[in-house]
Amino acid sequence: MNDPHGNYSIKIEGSRVYAHADAPFNTEGISLFFDDLSHQVKHLDHWVLISSATADVGATPEAVKFYNDKLALLAQIGCVGAVATVPNRMLAHLIKKIYDASAIPQLTSDNPEEVESFVRALLAPYES
Repeated sequence: MNDPHGNYSIKIEGSRVYAHADAPFNTEGISLFFDDLSHQVKHLDHWVLISSATADVGATPEAVKFYNDKLALLAQIGCVGAVATVPNRMLAHLIKKIYDASAIPQLTSDNPEEVESFVRALLAPYES
């Protein structure tokens, strides 16, 4: 087993879970992220993952496959959608590749109004 690679932070505000990454990830780093994320959202019934990344973020091919495999877990623990704001087309393509096979609604955008509209639409059915 390799040492985990990848730096991230997670912050929760209501039904919005903000994750920020700023270093390349391997499979062990993705596993650590998902373990931490699962622990932090266990009190939420529904939530949206809003992720951002620096240009330094990347992932090994194995980590991309592992992340894709873990997406089913997100839906099982209450994730109703995901948003990614990324600094370049390469990361946008990577995010698209990861989410293409997923049933989780996903948006990649750097437009704050588009992101907010998407998140509100995802959370609307759960609000009183």
